[in-house]
Amino acid sequence: MGKIKSVAITTNNMKGKKIKLSSKKKTKEAREQCTHHYYSKGHMKTRLKSLGDGTGVCKICGTRLRFIPYEKDEIEDLMDNTRSLCNHTVFISAELGMKAQTDFIASFKTNLTNIEKICKKVEKAGRKVDTIKKKKNRMSGGGNAQLGSFVTGSGRR
Repeated sequence: MGKIKSVAITTNNMKGKKIKLSSKKKTKEAREQCTHHYYSKGHMKTRLKSLGDGTGVCKICGTRLRFIPYEKDEIEDLMDNTRSLCNHTVFISAELGMKAQTDFIASFKTNLTNIEKICKKVEKAGRKVDTIKKKKNRMSGGGNAQLGSFVTGSGRR
């Protein structure tokens, strides 16, 4: 299996164990593109620190993120809010004659359906992995696997 391009970019932007580039602007842009994974000796690893409440912090970029998979209706609500914000912004920016901003948001809006489909597909796959881990754990006599464990365990290969 080949390397994931965006993870390789994150790896290349790291200086030590954090993202640090030649300027604050470049560092900020690189942090916004962080995948919360990096390659070390050919293996993909994660730099997430669990906060014990179902969330964690990426030690590469500092982003706080959720480990527990989103439900389908949560994804739909988040996407509806994002569409509403985009519709508002594209309307106002067009009204103000802000061509570049209007074009960018209009382009972004066309990708929202694809983003929503990808989110649902990823969450479904995550639940499937969790179910398999729980089943294996029960068969081996261990305790229950924590929901979202596929995320927190992915870097410990």
